[in-house]
Amino acid sequence: MIHKALLFVCNILLFSSTLIAQSPVERRNRTVFNRIEYFINTKQPDSVYTLASEEFKRSVDKQGFIDMISNMANYGKISNTEPVTFANNIAGYNVLLGSLKTSIHLGVDSNYKFNYFLVKPDHIQTVRKEEVKSNVNNQNPLDFYVDSIARAYL
Repeated sequence: MIHKALLFVCNILLFSSTLIAQSPVERRNRTVFNRIEYFINTKQPDSVYTLASEEFKRSVDKQGFIDMISNMANYGKISNTEPVTFANNIAGYNVLLGSLKTSIHLGVDSNYKFNYFLVKPDHIQTVRKEEVKSNVNNQNPLDFYVDSIARAYL
């Protein structure tokens, strides 16, 4: 009986984690990003280049890309990684590169190779999550009526 209960709990946990999990494309993108982060933090820029797709390698000079990644690694380790955007198979991550706020945009194909890599010098703006406080004085019954309609859309 205990085994069945434990199996039931495990199944519920696995099922609930798949409901809130990312899409396969997002997971693939995050996997490649984690590798890139590791290679930058351990100062292995040539390993980052090996994660690029053949199309990317044809369009970008190898030594120039390796020099850019080396310069990034000189600022410090990547920390405080936060995925912020995901659109058109390109994910945007806010990161701290040493003490420098940076954003990295990454596009990954189905072979776990990146075909889009962009580093920007500032964080991606995120949508404000806290409520906007307002002081509204309801003067008459019409104000209450308008507020009740507006609350439905908030």
